[in-house]
Amino acid sequence: MDRFVAFLRGINVAGQKAIRMAHLRHTAEKASFTNVETYIQSGNVVFTANDAEDVKGDHASMEMKLHRAILDETGFEVDVFVRSTEELRAVVTTFPFEGVDPAVEDRAALVTFLATTPDPGRFTAVTAKRAPSERVALEGRTVYLYCPDGYGKSKLSNAALEHALSVRATTRNWKTLLTLVRMATSA
Repeated sequence: MDRFVAFLRGINVAGQKAIRMAHLRHTAEKASFTNVETYIQSGNVVFTANDAEDVKGDHASMEMKLHRAILDETGFEVDVFVRSTEELRAVVTTFPFEGVDPAVEDRAALVTFLATTPDPGRFTAVTAKRAPSERVALEGRTVYLYCPDGYGKSKLSNAALEHALSVRATTRNWKTLLTLVRMATSA
């Protein structure tokens, strides 16, 4: 039984697409996932996939199952990004900014999960937006951010990354990422 984390984009933000976590857990169970747990209101779901077809490849079938279940239950169109426990461990160990300890600066260190691997040439537009104190790196379907002056002040918002890279995305801070990795590995 493989454990995965689904990152939902745009739920419970400013009163939009409000979904209670108990309802989200129930919805994920209806989509055939087990050992379902949620973490904070921003849409993070840890679960076990039991279908061998789900476990293969890029996890598109799991993303679609959860997307459809949420749409059926709530009427909300929600982007879903699924990563395996192994993929998330690799994200944690690959943190690319020398001299920055993301565990200490967990609110300044962020990770953006992308729906697909973007055209690397589009990344130039992202680096041009960063402030002098900020760092940004692209690794496959993951963007690493370091925003020491605060993510809220950065021009590297989720929407800006989506626009520049022409790819759907969702962002989490390092503390949330580490918590989800712990949850996924503790079951």
